[in-house]
Amino acid sequence: MIELDPRTMEMIEEVRSLGRTHIRAMGLEADRTALPPPVDHEFYYICARQEGLVSRMVGADEGPTALEWKPFRNFLGGEEAAYWDRGVALSLPGPGLGGPALRSTATPEQRQRFLEIFTDTSRPRWGAMAMTEPGAGSDVARIQTRARKEGDDWVLNGQKMFCSNSARAEWVIVWATVDPTLGREGHRAFVVERGTPGFEILKIE
Repeated sequence: MIELDPRTMEMIEEVRSLGRTHIRAMGLEADRTALPPPVDHEFYYICARQEGLVSRMVGADEGPTALEWKPFRNFLGGEEAAYWDRGVALSLPGPGLGGPALRSTATPEQRQRFLEIFTDTSRPRWGAMAMTEPGAGSDVARIQTRARKEGDDWVLNGQKMFCSNSARAEWVIVWATVDPTLGREGHRAFVVERGTPGFEILKIE
């Protein structure tokens, strides 16, 4: 049996309070209207000012050994938020699923350019990731969105679906292939910024 430390208990209670106050009501309203929660919702500003509900739970004052707690805290925070409404929990501001791809594969300059915007807590901001396609879900090796080099530019051609927060994101990590016959070996990750020509949101689920 694991005894939770005070900081973890504080995090759980904070998520629980926000769940009662905001998350459950936002989820019920989204179910009623079939629309995502509005970008200007007070809850999102609370999350932005606090730099996320979970990511800030390990601070510099705790030392490096506290990093061992972070995955566990993330799990508990996600579990508590999902109890109130999983859809709203997935809509929280931040880099989202695109964050890990940027942190692990981008250059230092790219990481600074695309992740530094989330340090501005004056308003909520989102990132997103586009992997799933109509014909490629769990089997991501089958993605068909193509990437081809034209001079100094890359041109992407394809369709994605179930891209959480893409309609409100500052940028979307789009996975494409340079050669479908290569499977995962042909995959490349591209940052597509809001307003890029040809990038269209066709339908919001």
